[in-house]
Amino acid sequence: MSQKDFSLKEKTALLGKMKSLPPGTSQRKIAKKFCVPKSTVTKLFKEEVILCENFNDLTSTGRVFSNNSKAVFY
Repeated sequence: MSQKDFSLKEKTALLGKMKSLPPGTSQRKIAKKFCVPKSTVTKLFKEEVILCENFNDLTSTGRVFSNNSKAVFY
């Protein structure tokens, strides 16, 4: 499977879809449903707060800056 870099908008959209699934849905089933690696699902859930904050900043200002080097989007 080739690696795909998701944009911040794509990440937050996917996270929203993932969270709309019934509680208790396994990460493996989520990954299969959305055709993404299980590691992507794990990472999105782990970074949910940072992604949502950055998306809100982006939609209000057009730019995102963060002290966490993994969470800097332009």
